[in-house]
Amino acid sequence: MILRLGVLVFAAGITAPVLASAQATTAYDGTYVGVSRAFLGMQGAGRQGNGRGCNKEAGRPGTLVITNGTGRYPWDGGPMVGSVTPQGAIALKNDWGAHLTGQVDSSGTIKAHAGAVCLYELTWQKR
Repeated sequence: MILRLGVLVFAAGITAPVLASAQATTAYDGTYVGVSRAFLGMQGAGRQGNGRGCNKEAGRPGTLVITNGTGRYPWDGGPMVGSVTPQGAIALKNDWGAHLTGQVDSSGTIKAHAGAVCLYELTWQKR
């Protein structure tokens, strides 16, 4: 009986932190609707093009979805996928070198920078 109780207490001690971590990561799960997109400029080897080929129009980014701490965003050069930490930090990338880094705040707003050569500032709000 004592051995069973010890195993139960040990198992509860292991699952509680794992469960808390999973809940913290999934706290940001949901659908985020695009609010604004602004062209910031260019970086890297493509700078000499003066932004030719970059979408400089202000607008709204597509929908960003977070599920089980994994973010997905439909970028023009291929979908970006990555992680969202329990603190709300977002880091996504695609196979073509584009990246997105940002933060989810307590009101459900995501502010991020994204791009490869063409750089943008993006904002979403949780639906």
